[in-house]
Amino acid sequence: MHSHIKRFAAAVALMAGICTLQAGSATWNLSPVNNHWSKAANWTPATVPYGEGDVASFGVSSIIDVVLGDAPNGTDATNIVGDIVFSVGASAYTFTLSPTTESYFPTILEFHGAGITNNSGVAQNFIATRSDTKNSGRFYFLNSASAGENVVITNQGGNNVTGGAYGAFTQFWDYSTAGQATFVNEGGQVSGTIYGGVTDLLDYSSAESATFINEPGAISGAAAGHTFVGTSPPGNIGTSTFINNAAAVPGAEGAGPKLTEESQRVQPFSPRARP
Repeated sequence: MHSHIKRFAAAVALMAGICTLQAGSATWNLSPVNNHWSKAANWTPATVPYGEGDVASFGVSSIIDVVLGDAPNGTDATNIVGDIVFSVGASAYTFTLSPTTESYFPTILEFHGAGITNNSGVAQNFIATRSDTKNSGRFYFLNSASAGENVVITNQGGNNVTGGAYGAFTQFWDYSTAGQATFVNEGGQVSGTIYGGVTDLLDYSSAESATFINEPGAISGAAAGHTFVGTSPPGNIGTSTFINNAAAVPGAEGAGPKLTEESQRVQPFSPRARP
């Protein structure tokens, strides 16, 4: 399993290096062609931000529901960016990680730079979606990336005991931080799910004053959403708030945080998996 994860991560890194040559920082257009992140015509200049140093900027736009699915390299669904920046007065956007169309790869959005900077004055929404047949979506914050403030990240719970047995998740690695963002970890939608939506704080990551809302399983036998806190000093949870909603349906798992001394919990296909 570990060797498979390493091969996957190496392939992602190689393709990212190749495609970065054809990408760059860009601003989402006032009148995009459609709502696909990966379409160059939606950006100015006409290139898709796809690299560890690339900045994706957003202001006012006629299309504010942005979908990320198959990545620009066409071989997996790992979307890579340094920062997403919302300018003063920017529209209220929703970014959705849509399941891929042709492979089992999950749709991923990785932040390698500053992360999310929200100067818009309104909440910006990011959704890691569940999938019926493939791996659910996931956000990764790496290096020192921050989820920022006035940002809501929703990790949907699984709705199938095969492809959707695991819910979507957000992970913080290295010295990244959950900042002052809000995280909603939804419960599973069907009986037999293994995890609902998950937020993981790993390595030396922190949470300044974030809010983590963990929802119970939706029906009997469904797994709850949870927040996994496995940071090592100097990582900490600051003055963060944890809201754990009890199950409303008999037999459903109730929500709650999971605290541990372990600092390197590995999720399937994580690009930062340890041996």
